Amino acid sequence: MKNKTINILKLTALGLTSAEIAKEMFLSSRGVDYHLEIAKEILGAKNKANLIYLATNQGLI
Repeated sequence: MKNKTINILKLTALGLTSAEIAKEMFLSSRGVDYHLEIAKEILGAKNKANLIYLATNQGLI
């Protein structure tokens, strides 16, 4: 998984919205959502909460 995607996961886990993450990382909110969707596919997550749970358990964040 790319560093950018992992950073987005970390910020999501801190409670930031896609718009807030986009502003902080100089991306579009669609770009943030794209990275989250890719991470969900890689980890087999069903939703954002499950994605954070799986990423935490696998030591990604």
